[in-house]
Amino acid sequence: ASTVTDRSIDSVSIPHEGKEEYGNMWQKVRAMWSYVYVHYFDSYDWFHIGGDDMYVLVENLRLYLESEDIVTASNGGEHP
Repeated sequence: ASTVTDRSIDSVSIPHEGKEEYGNMWQKVRAMWSYVYVHYFDSYDWFHIGGDDMYVLVENLRLYLESEDIVTASNGGEHP
């Protein structure tokens, strides 16, 4: 998300309530999730959001998504 749409770097302006400041992160994240839902919900199984201060260990993420709790949740509470 950005305050400017620039297709050359795949940034999209997503308006949100409140000021453009770190203290208003909740409104910014809420607006991003709304945008993802409207534009991409049917295209992907999982979504992940993070900032420039986040590091993802892909192997840990894979193991988490394959865990019984997550598989059960993705099946609407039914065990596979």
